[in-house]
Amino acid sequence: MVQVPSNEEFQAIEKRLQLAEEEIEFLKSLLLGERWLTRKQAMAAIGCKVDKLRSLTTSRKITYRKEGKTPFYEVFSIRDYLTSQQIDSKAIDRCIISARFTG
Repeated sequence: MVQVPSNEEFQAIEKRLQLAEEEIEFLKSLLLGERWLTRKQAMAAIGCKVDKLRSLTTSRKITYRKEGKTPFYEVFSIRDYLTSQQIDSKAIDRCIISARFTG
């Protein structure tokens, strides 16, 4: 006999699948050299406002570059900063992955 999952179970499975797909896309982008985040994405990954992000860049805790007037923040320096804050590596991955898809 085939057992059909409940609506809640199906939604949970669907959410896990979506997260796995996003993680795969992020990892592919890293492998292809996309290692920069926008300001909005960097703030989402760190969980901070623009003033804190500016402070982190001026203190050289996070690497950034500009294209014209638009700043971009290096994923690996954000990861290093979050690691220095005693955050679990899996949680860091989730923060960066979800930030990568915020815009």
